[in-house]
Amino acid sequence: MTLAGVSLARSPLVTGGKGSVLPALMGTFSKKESEPKWFDSAECIDAARRLQVQNLTTIAAGLGATTSPAESLRNVRNFYAHRGKRTAQEAGKFGIFVSPNNPDVFELAGLVRPGLSHPDAWIWDLNNTLRAAAQ
Repeated sequence: MTLAGVSLARSPLVTGGKGSVLPALMGTFSKKESEPKWFDSAECIDAARRLQVQNLTTIAAGLGATTSPAESLRNVRNFYAHRGKRTAQEAGKFGIFVSPNNPDVFELAGLVRPGLSHPDAWIWDLNNTLRAAAQ
């Protein structure tokens, strides 16, 4: 169902309940062994295409036109979860931290936009991405 309340037909590849979507998707790949990187809009759009979803053009337009914060959020999360040199470098690429090689959790409270901290901006941007893809 879309945000406008339009009911969509189920993908012809998905024959069971919610638990059958990922197996149906993985069955469309010849060699891929892991599920798509859901933070990557191109992989999300490809998954929707493979599943033959009815509103593919809307999903593709929404995910492709909106700047998603998923990649920066994922890299910052990985740094805090693993605290390694590589994860610090990856998180530092997004310009969130004053010292990219030595990130500090308190720097996330800094404002990315007037009145908007980094976590609040992530939430705002993710909501916009989802709204655009679910019209």
